[in-house]
Amino acid sequence: MRITRVTAALALGLLLPWAAPAMAAGAPPAAATALQEMPRTILALVDLREEETIRLGRIHTMAELPLNHLGLSVVYWNVADGLPDLSRYPSLRGVVTWFAGDPFADVGAYIDWVGRAMDRGVRFAVLGQPGVRQESGGRQVPLALANRFFARFGLRDDDGFST
Repeated sequence: MRITRVTAALALGLLLPWAAPAMAAGAPPAAATALQEMPRTILALVDLREEETIRLGRIHTMAELPLNHLGLSVVYWNVADGLPDLSRYPSLRGVVTWFAGDPFADVGAYIDWVGRAMDRGVRFAVLGQPGVRQESGGRQVPLALANRFFARFGLRDDDGFST
């Protein structure tokens, strides 16, 4: 029973970060429900040029089930069609990517898009390749431009080695 309570408290802290301070302050759980609901939409950026279908893709097969278990809803966007308009997702909580290669013809536009999303408070999970080291045509991206992306995560790329 103790493990169940600890697990429930951990899940509550992850899903409803505003509830933990209220509970610690001794406020009844009903007080926490009066606060604004947390966004539950996760935008999965996929490249259908490298995966046959969404259903067989890495994000769907390995990440969507745990995200759904946490109460999050995953919607997909094929980056081969360009980058999505962030205004289409007013309740966006996060973005997840899991690229095998470099899907963007204009890496600078992608890095700017990521910056605008993060400035809105959207969180990112980058699995696999970041997609910013070279453009889809094979042109190497200048290290300074790639580091604009990595800096958003507190990282920097030293010619292939992230620190």
